[in-house]
Amino acid sequence: MLNLFYTIAFVFSLVCLFVLFTQFQNKVTVYYVMLFFAIMLTNFGYLLLTRSDNLEMALFSYQVLYLGASFIPFFFFMCLANLCKTKIHPWIQTGMIILGCFIFFLVCNYGVDNWGPFSIGHIYYKNIYIVKKYGVNFLQKDYGPLHTIYPLYLILTAISELVMIIRSFKAKLEVSVATGVTLLITMLFTIVFYIVEKLVVKIPLIPFSYFFTEIFLLFLLQRIKYYNVDVISKDFISIAEVNGFFMCDNKGSFLGSDEVARKWFPEIGELKIDKHIKHSLLKKSELLNQIDYWVHCGEISESKGNKKILISQVVDGQQKYFEVEHFWYVENKRRMLHFISIYDDTQDQLDRQYKDQINQQLEIDVKSKSNKMRQAQRDLLVGLASIIENRDSNTGGHVQRTSDVMKIFVRHLESTGKFPFLDNQTSSRIIRSAPMHDLGKVGVADIILKKPGKFTDEEYLEMQTHAEKGAKIVQKLLSHYEDDLFRKIAVNVAHFHHEKWNGKGYPSQLSGTDIPFEARVMALADVFDALVSKRVYKSRMSYDQAFEIIRKDSGSHFDPDLSVEFIQCREKLEALYNSYDDDFDKV
Repeated sequence: MLNLFYTIAFVFSLVCLFVLFTQFQNKVTVYYVMLFFAIMLTNFGYLLLTRSDNLEMALFSYQVLYLGASFIPFFFFMCLANLCKTKIHPWIQTGMIILGCFIFFLVCNYGVDNWGPFSIGHIYYKNIYIVKKYGVNFLQKDYGPLHTIYPLYLILTAISELVMIIRSFKAKLEVSVATGVTLLITMLFTIVFYIVEKLVVKIPLIPFSYFFTEIFLLFLLQRIKYYNVDVISKDFISIAEVNGFFMCDNKGSFLGSDEVARKWFPEIGELKIDKHIKHSLLKKSELLNQIDYWVHCGEISESKGNKKILISQVVDGQQKYFEVEHFWYVENKRRMLHFISIYDDTQDQLDRQYKDQINQQLEIDVKSKSNKMRQAQRDLLVGLASIIENRDSNTGGHVQRTSDVMKIFVRHLESTGKFPFLDNQTSSRIIRSAPMHDLGKVGVADIILKKPGKFTDEEYLEMQTHAEKGAKIVQKLLSHYEDDLFRKIAVNVAHFHHEKWNGKGYPSQLSGTDIPFEARVMALADVFDALVSKRVYKSRMSYDQAFEIIRKDSGSHFDPDLSVEFIQCREKLEALYNSYDDDFDKV
């Protein structure tokens, strides 16, 4: 039965070594590989020992066994030092290797007495006998004076590991204390088996401890491999421009960072390995909050991906800007590792800000010049409308008054919320287009335009042509105007402000909503001013009479919905006309 177990232990150690190579390649240091290799050699030595049928074969088996066992304490020690980010002085490493070699040398030279005046063949083992227990061959040994070296070596190594863990914890290094203690317990577990073997059962129990130790280490290495941030970061640095970096697992537990990241973001230095970053937020940290969001709210992907943000941070009294980019490592369709690269983007941001300032100033200058040009164009059109109005003996002050009416009416329509398309800019365009509604009168003969009385039918037909003429004039005057929508609205106002809701207007006999909205609005303002103003052929109407006509012609001349809203403006419109000079309607 024992023979079968030692065989299984050896085969299992081979399998574990294979798993380590295939699953953890480049993710753990060489010391873990050497540790598993040494355990495999030790188990192989025990297997050979159980199958030895003579002393010479048994001695060879022990030499194979010690080729691994002499260096296992050293590899354990270096694995823990790597995990604790503790630099071991080369002299200490060299000394431990020499001590392991010396122990192996003593085992290999058992019984050799040809060293001149020195006899070393019996100082580690005095005598060795091959015995059979439980149906399996073992060596019975009488220990020499130097045999205590190996157990002392184990004990001192374990004490050193304990001191290393305590110092790392006190120094607040990026160390997983829980994992470090677990490794130490694993080492102590092996020492306990060694002591029980020597003092109690008198048969090799070490393979038993190695069996459980390797199983535990493989599970532990699933996590330990992520603590070696220097190795892992190389995978990501090749695809990211990195000055500093930060790492955590898929649960948000902190795994490590580099010195640059800790300098730029001191809150990282307060984190402890294995602790959730959310539980470590002693201060409000934009960086850690963003990382926590990425870890728990980001979309899972089958491959490495990235998201970027820009974080502003004061470092050494200077304002700096950092580009923070998120990568992840996916294993077995699960996001196992989050890598946050931190790039100092300060100079680029300052350059961008300077360029933005220059561009903003240029934009302001261009906008100012454009505004001046647009204002000049508007002034030209209004001036032209005023000139035309001066030719018309019937409509003194009409341009200014209709513009004022349009401002009150259009802003009221906008405020009702009943016309979703009527935003602030569209309203402004309609208001600015009002002075141009009668520009076409420039093409009407003075004899008609200045006639001090009603028109004949022929004269009225000639007067009606001002709508089409006005549309062409506005289109031409605004042909180089950069605001296409304003040009369209102004043309529509000039062309269709005499159309009627029932289709009996001019020049195109449009009806209903086929008449552009802005023209329907202008029609109300135009007619209202004509009603309440004095003309050569009529007197002023009262406000009551004017609003009654608008109400009565709603649905025939005017858009019924707009008519209702226009009447709602009565108070403001009356106040407007009452504010004019008493002679505003003199012709």
